[in-house]
Amino acid sequence: SLLSHLKRQKWANELSAGLMKEYDDWSLFCVEVEATEAGLKHVDEIVDAIYQYLHLVQQDQIAPWVFDETQSIALMNFRFRSKETPINYATSLATRMQLYPVQHIVAGSSLLYTYNPVQVESILSQLTPRRMRLTVVAKDFEGKATDVEPWYGTLYAESALPPSLIQRWESPARTEALFCPHPNAFIPHNFDLVTTPTPGKVPVLLRDDAAARLWVKTDTTFLKPKLNICLALHSPLIYQSPTSVVLTDLLVRAIKDQLTEYTYDAELAGMRYSLSFTATALELYGGGYSDKLPVLVQLIVANMVHFNMTDDETFHRLKDKTKRSYDNFERDDPYKHALYFSSCLLEDTKWMVAEKAAAIAHVTRADLMEHAAALFRELFVEAYYHGNVDAATATTLLDDALATIGARPVFPSQRVKTRAVQLASPVEYVYAIPELNVESVNSGLYTCFQLGRESMHLRATNEVFAQLLREPCFNQLRTLEQLGYIVFSSSHRAHGIEYFRMIVQSDVASPAYKNIQAVVDALLDKPKAASEECSRFWSEISAETYLFTRRQDLAAVVRTLTIRDILTFFDQFILGPNRAKCSVHLLGHQHVVPALKSELGDVDAVLGPLASIALDLKENATPAIVHIKDIRRFKLGMPLFPERPSGPVQLAK
Repeated sequence: SLLSHLKRQKWANELSAGLMKEYDDWSLFCVEVEATEAGLKHVDEIVDAIYQYLHLVQQDQIAPWVFDETQSIALMNFRFRSKETPINYATSLATRMQLYPVQHIVAGSSLLYTYNPVQVESILSQLTPRRMRLTVVAKDFEGKATDVEPWYGTLYAESALPPSLIQRWESPARTEALFCPHPNAFIPHNFDLVTTPTPGKVPVLLRDDAAARLWVKTDTTFLKPKLNICLALHSPLIYQSPTSVVLTDLLVRAIKDQLTEYTYDAELAGMRYSLSFTATALELYGGGYSDKLPVLVQLIVANMVHFNMTDDETFHRLKDKTKRSYDNFERDDPYKHALYFSSCLLEDTKWMVAEKAAAIAHVTRADLMEHAAALFRELFVEAYYHGNVDAATATTLLDDALATIGARPVFPSQRVKTRAVQLASPVEYVYAIPELNVESVNSGLYTCFQLGRESMHLRATNEVFAQLLREPCFNQLRTLEQLGYIVFSSSHRAHGIEYFRMIVQSDVASPAYKNIQAVVDALLDKPKAASEECSRFWSEISAETYLFTRRQDLAAVVRTLTIRDILTFFDQFILGPNRAKCSVHLLGHQHVVPALKSELGDVDAVLGPLASIALDLKENATPAIVHIKDIRRFKLGMPLFPERPSGPVQLAK
């Protein structure tokens, strides 16, 4: 492909192409390339490659089988697409009524009807250098761009393309490195639905041993020939140190980079995948048609386990991209920085972006290869198959994946979970620093109240309290006091601990649930697609809680709540003796960080006294204020909540 060719030259990381603007009388076809630093020095050569590929397509023409294949995929996706919400469907129909004749209003935007090579040739003939506008965006042009656009004050420079370049691109040389697409091997053909003699409403456990745990739910609701596969590969090596996190990050990026050539065809055929990592596991998700999705997932697993990177140039390209993502963290919105620092304060092990930015400077390709080999040497796999699949097929698919992985089991004692820092009460902890983006005039504020270990009653009360407070919070802080263009409040939970939180600086809509019945309705709202149902169950599996009826159980508890329960919750956790509050302030450059002093003394100078001091404060409802200056030293002196216990599991009979 064109992207693969540019990657081999070390000029690009990503490429996308398609219609960007489409109107009755004109359209814009855009090719966007995410260039590397080396690619910025070869812009003309990148454009060379684009026109070489266009010229190749024009010369070879688009074969009828390409249209037939695209038509088949379009029909398949239209036939088996998930239901839309009524408002979205009505809106899209109204839009299509302006564009299509009556007989094509429903499917006109989805289906292809007749192959017309004359129209195809007409479109291709207009993709010429003389119709092109070339835009290059990079920090390298600072000082060179002197014109100012009138709306946002953006600096730019504009010039005509040299005639010699236009002539060069009009007659590009043919290269053997580029060729037209091949038939797509991922197009499914079998759309039969599986049946199960004992359909269930929740996943069932088919396997639970030292190597793996397997959950399966055969879909009997949506009746689509689709499948969702979720694999969590647990390893203690993922999050051992800042260096191991950086290497895991690089590994995930490198695997996805190598898979691009294969997964593009799969995406065209209605498949999708994601590969990410948490502090405890690599998580692979695949979704799509059950006929071909197992082929894609097996291909990805094989590429993960047999990962190999043979050249330093590719490593340095990905390393540079990863480093830039760490460096660009400072340019995020202040409220995102506030959220980030709150997790650094409240999680026992959280490697900071600054640590990762320092660690990446020293890693090598050899380090990456060694890390990959070690990571896949010992694993525990938690798997969930949801959709058009039966128990026997799911068991076989997991066996195939485990055989490909070939890892030894991880000892249960090695599978540690993240633990939450336990705040004292009634104490208010404050962490205030200048906003990381020195050019930002905005400030961000995150405030959370730690409520304790999650229970059904506590969570239900917190949900109702959060829903009742959401509109007044937004109205008071955003509309009346105008303290920020982003205002948001919600319930929150992490690592088995319940929180109520407020964020200021967010332009978020204000949905208002005004009574308990509205909360119940939201909890009992049925999933609109199999993927949504899968996501709900996978959140329980990945957290190892396995309470698949949580929403129904929670709704039952919510129904029993009274106004007295909500007032007691408020008096106890928000204003009362159990108030454990943590605030993070990111102050824009127009605000000065005040010289703050803790009422409990310098918390960074004394390690470990806060838990005992809190016992004395229990008698006093007035919260003490602790100003945190160093996150690491703060956490060294704080107790931790116990690990979140795993939920009960029982093998299917």
